[in-house]
Amino acid sequence: MNRLLFGLLFLIGVSAPAIAQSWIRINQLGYLPNSIKVAVFVGKDERIPGGFDLINAQTNAVIFSSKKIAHYGPYAAFRATARLDFSAFRKPGNYYLQAGETRSPAFRIGPDVYDGTADFTLKYLRQQRSNYNPFLRDTCHREDGFVIYHKNASKDSTHLDVSGGWHDASDYLQY
Repeated sequence: MNRLLFGLLFLIGVSAPAIAQSWIRINQLGYLPNSIKVAVFVGKDERIPGGFDLINAQTNAVIFSSKKIAHYGPYAAFRATARLDFSAFRKPGNYYLQAGETRSPAFRIGPDVYDGTADFTLKYLRQQRSNYNPFLRDTCHREDGFVIYHKNASKDSTHLDVSGGWHDASDYLQY
């Protein structure tokens, strides 16, 4: 029984995926074909790959390779950071970057990647306003504010209007 348990635990340990130690951060909206296109490589160890590939997300074919990597040294929790510049590539499509064993999320290159983002952002900001919310057709935080521990006891528990401002972190709490 012990051998069976040991064997099972060994197989689980061997087949468990490795914990990521490096990442590639991209512009999640995408990149315009004729604009600067840079991604950021960050790693918990000091290794930075010597090059990277741009790969078609549908076919997994390497479309573009580059060694244009600018090292920036340690930053915050990362011992290695670098910028991966693929500005020379201009063909619209869906891609991901691969630098060594590290793969980026998929992203798009195209002339319309930013279409609608201003509208989306303004709608989000309007929704995050504290007071009247046009999406909910309601007013919030009307009765939330009270004075606590006022030096004048008669003013303790006095109502304060705390409407206005912005909600924090999409949870409709106000700080």
